[in-house]
Amino acid sequence: QTCALPIYKEGKVEPHFRKWRKHYLIGTHIGWDFSNNTEILKRTKPDFYLSSFSHLTNDIPKDMVIELNARNFLPNHFDYNKKDKNTLLEAIDVMNKSSSTKISEDLINEIKESNNENIWDIIWVNRPSTIKKPKSFLDNVKKLFENYGKFKVLIISAYTNLEKKDTSRKDHFDIVGYVNKKFTSEEKKFISILRPYGGGPLGIDNKYVAPFYIWSKSYAFYTELEGDARSLHEALCCNCYVVHYKHLKGAGKDYLRSDNSFSFDNYNESYKSLYESIMSDKKIDIEFIQEKCF
Repeated sequence: QTCALPIYKEGKVEPHFRKWRKHYLIGTHIGWDFSNNTEILKRTKPDFYLSSFSHLTNDIPKDMVIELNARNFLPNHFDYNKKDKNTLLEAIDVMNKSSSTKISEDLINEIKESNNENIWDIIWVNRPSTIKKPKSFLDNVKKLFENYGKFKVLIISAYTNLEKKDTSRKDHFDIVGYVNKKFTSEEKKFISILRPYGGGPLGIDNKYVAPFYIWSKSYAFYTELEGDARSLHEALCCNCYVVHYKHLKGAGKDYLRSDNSFSFDNYNESYKSLYESIMSDKKIDIEFIQEKCF
């Protein structure tokens, strides 16, 4: 059973919540990094935590922790073994209908005729929030093109009702505008942008995102601090390499290994790691990550 967390007054649990302890063990799901915040972790005085150890302070007893959280219960449409071109084409059709920017007809025809293992070299899936560092990612795509040649890049960034209601929000980055400003006409032929709108706070049904991961080689993950980092784990389950900041905090780093990821120390030179991932032929242990996340 689940219930909403109680309202706190002066750090104390409301009486209406205490009565539940007569009938239930109370657990707290931790989906964000609280490794430096003991007070908030202990506020509910839970009987157990559902959490990555990466999210917790060192003084939380290990036997109070069930080392699972939302990223460990992904829907199975993020299964690389379900790779199918018709599923991808269906997802493109749904995305194109809900997005102001589209996958081009030329690329759709290329997909239909292609026998390549992947369609896109790099995929970036995130809200257009500045904390996701979309500008840094795009700046490095530009450097990638200039230093190593052009590669196919796919950007999926949901247009949500939060962005729709408040166009003045400074934490939203204009991805489409920046691409138009930053890249030449020839370079833009290699960049596909989807901004699906599903009417809610998170965008479109994620079953239509899964095929895009499956048909991409590398996933760019540029944040410095994350919670359970579901998009990262979705990408791993779809057999994508993850290119990430070396000092990433939070649970996103838990399952990253030498076979499935490439890291960078310096954001300004992260294009080198993007290129390394594109050129790699390392075999990802897909069973390892799917056992963790399914």
